[in-house]
Amino acid sequence: VSNGSPADEAGLRAGDVITEMDGEDITTTEELSLDIASHQIGDEVEIGYYRGDAQQVVTATLEEYPS
Repeated sequence: VSNGSPADEAGLRAGDVITEMDGEDITTTEELSLDIASHQIGDEVEIGYYRGDAQQVVTATLEEYPS
């Protein structure tokens, strides 16, 4: 999780385990990348994740990846 990134701004931290995005199960980093790529810059997505034993959900707004 990079400082100032959409994930950081949504409250995600290094070590959080993402389990779903917009209701779709995420089981691999490849699935997460494909799901992100299927959206447009500016889209809001709901991300389900575990931090320790607690399951949580946040909303993030997708931004263009810096070059």
